Amino acid sequence: MTPPVKKFLFIVEDLYGGGAEKVLLNTASLLKDAGADVTLFTLREKIDHTLPDNIHPIDLGIVTKLTKAISNIAVEKIQASLILKKIKEISPNVIISCSCDKITRHLPETLNIYYWIHGNVTGFAKNNAKGYEKFKRFYNGKKLICVSRGIADDILHNVKATPKSCQVIYNPFDIEKIQALADEPFSKPFDKYFIHVGTFEERKRHDRLLQAYQLSGVDTPLILMGKGERRPHIEAMIEEMSLASKVKIIDFQKNPYPYIKAAQALILTSDAEGLPTVLIEALICHTPIISVDCPSGPAEILTTPLDKFLIPMGDINGLAMAITSVDQRRIPVNSNYYQLFSSESVTEEFISL
Repeated sequence: MTPPVKKFLFIVEDLYGGGAEKVLLNTASLLKDAGADVTLFTLREKIDHTLPDNIHPIDLGIVTKLTKAISNIAVEKIQASLILKKIKEISPNVIISCSCDKITRHLPETLNIYYWIHGNVTGFAKNNAKGYEKFKRFYNGKKLICVSRGIADDILHNVKATPKSCQVIYNPFDIEKIQALADEPFSKPFDKYFIHVGTFEERKRHDRLLQAYQLSGVDTPLILMGKGERRPHIEAMIEEMSLASKVKIIDFQKNPYPYIKAAQALILTSDAEGLPTVLIEALICHTPIISVDCPSGPAEILTTPLDKFLIPMGDINGLAMAITSVDQRRIPVNSNYYQLFSSESVTEEFISL
């Protein structure tokens, strides 16, 4: 007898940029390909990512400028009740909440709902004590999925939260698709260059990147690909450091992979990540990585011998030396470094929820 098709519901605020949203779309598409019934609710119609052919988001339109302005528990509960009404129409077996837990935490505990944690709590909480208490308020007694072992350890041992369950499922990557996209034609900005891909926000620490790049003294240009409110600030920093002739900012690309594949190396300098998607994508493109050892993810991705380019967060000199080293010799990357994140193994873990 054929087992019944498992019905998944993903709930996300929007699909506007961001690594977590990109991972969600990829995971939903892979589950659909594996034979699952998949529905995706967005809470506002704001889409920037390219949608997979088999995923068609349903916008509930319950997050607006007004609800953002007056956001409080009463508003959140009303929003959750509207989501619940739609949930009852489709009766999913598994619900996965992503980046909208402030609202979905008010859904009934009788639902089989998992909260998908993509970021390191300690790294993201500006006020640790206040941030920890907020996290506990949201997630104590809830079922959590963490995208890295570092995040799970942080939740259980640093934040000391008490979730109902906490399991690690790495982000799935469609290796063949990424490699095919990486081979698409594009206008190569320079013959040789370094690249940083990420939102222009304080956490990404473009200041650290620019300081290390300047200190390295290399002539190879640096590309900053992304978007965000801090772009003018970063542009001013580039001018102040007299780097305008060597550092180029380009807009977020729906297909960044050709740029990543052609780079001498991809550099990450963040204060905190979850499981930095862009690092795994770079490995799949066989592009070397230089990364700070931030919480969390880089240390799980850059295993021996790649960990020689995993630099302590405060070590600007170490970053500069790594840039100089890779500028002189682009180290080889083989498939052994990314098989752990293959879509097949990760999809099976989601199906078993």
